[in-house]
Amino acid sequence: MTYRLFIDDIRVALGMVHDDALWSREPILMNVLYGLNLLGAQDLSRDLTTGDGLQGMHRRRVVCVPVEHISGCNECEWKHSYFELPSETYDLPYDGGITMVRYGKDSGCKPAVAGASFTITSLEHLSGLWDHPYQGPREDRPYVARYMSEDGKDRVGVFGISPLVKKLLVGVFYAPKYETVDLDEEIPLDIHRLHDLKRLVLTMSVWPLGLPQERYKNDGRDFEPDTVINTRPLISLNDPILNSGVKPVE
Repeated sequence: MTYRLFIDDIRVALGMVHDDALWSREPILMNVLYGLNLLGAQDLSRDLTTGDGLQGMHRRRVVCVPVEHISGCNECEWKHSYFELPSETYDLPYDGGITMVRYGKDSGCKPAVAGASFTITSLEHLSGLWDHPYQGPREDRPYVARYMSEDGKDRVGVFGISPLVKKLLVGVFYAPKYETVDLDEEIPLDIHRLHDLKRLVLTMSVWPLGLPQERYKNDGRDFEPDTVINTRPLISLNDPILNSGVKPVE
């Protein structure tokens, strides 16, 4: 199902008319992407910790990225290289949105280190290894660590590689971005999870469309005795959608 068809289905379920023109595809798309990222991160976390790691491969993208070399910056004082993420990634523990970094074909590295594995770490952890003779970064033992640049860009620092390396092969768990989503694209979610996504979006969408009841007094004295007040449902932290496999707390 495409984003356009899914959003139109939401609009029909909400009973939209011409008065709801402001609450159109674009605002609903933001809720769709929010719910999609919640469910996608949940599925990936479960699969990567309890499964064989293959079920999430339809969300992985492998791209060749250019590498820049700098002597240092305010965020990191060490001489290092960096690349910018090619897309948004799912918010997974331990920077799990980056699945791998490797020397690519014709990257400019020495043949002896072409098969080296890049260790994903943090700047804090790397600071304790920098001068270590057996664990410090070098060409055959490179490290990568994410940080935010001064201009707000999400960068991935690369430590230990040669300045002759011009590009790297990077794998990421791609998360759709609002600015680049095409409404005619297929939603990257398993078909049996579309119902969960629809329920999340509908729950979030009823609030902008809800109008307060016509009241004369805030304390309810204008109501007749035994009047039933219908309230909107809340999104529970124990919602089975967001806690798959976890029994809700009573």
